[in-house]
Amino acid sequence: METSMLTLHFCGVHDLLFFTSLQEWLSFTTVQIEHTLGEVLCLKESACPRCTTVTKVALQKQCPSSVPREASGF
Repeated sequence: METSMLTLHFCGVHDLLFFTSLQEWLSFTTVQIEHTLGEVLCLKESACPRCTTVTKVALQKQCPSSVPREASGF
């Protein structure tokens, strides 16, 4: 019998797990996730809002004239 896998977005840099039902990133370590959800879970590495902010600020510092202040698609 094949078990169904649940795929969730996870930021390994900041230990944040995205809950679609809440539309929110919550703090979870991989140990907590494994203990809570076990083997029915597949984590997809994703950029969280913190990653997006850090990237945007770094790009603005490196290329201030070529990166718009309010970049879309980040």
